[in-house]
Amino acid sequence: MTTSGTLGFKTGAQGAYTLVADAFATGAGLSKTTAWSAYGGYRHYWTPALRTGFAAGYTDIAYDSAVSALSDVRNDTRLWQGFISTIWSPVAGLDLSLDLVYSNVKTDGCPVPNVNFCPGTEDVWTAWTRIRRNF
Repeated sequence: MTTSGTLGFKTGAQGAYTLVADAFATGAGLSKTTAWSAYGGYRHYWTPALRTGFAAGYTDIAYDSAVSALSDVRNDTRLWQGFISTIWSPVAGLDLSLDLVYSNVKTDGCPVPNVNFCPGTEDVWTAWTRIRRNF
């Protein structure tokens, strides 16, 4: 038995993602996934209408040896990310933004044969624009 959720680590049409199992039931009991992360950010106002946000972070996900003995070995994954977002507000309640995210993903082990990057390191760049109107 496993429980899992989606977390951003595998490239595909949806961006970067992977399934992360919370725990595994083994013959000896419950084997938990070890994970931690640290992120920080800063926003600078160039003018009252123009601001830029910067952020960076690291995530580490590891499975113990009991999980590695199971038939579908899970990835140990490390993720470095950097973010930048610039927002211009030409009038009150209107935000125009450009966002850029860089992710460096390193995986060890392979959960399923023939996945896109298993094992290895992959660089993922994501960019988008937004137009938001607040009333």
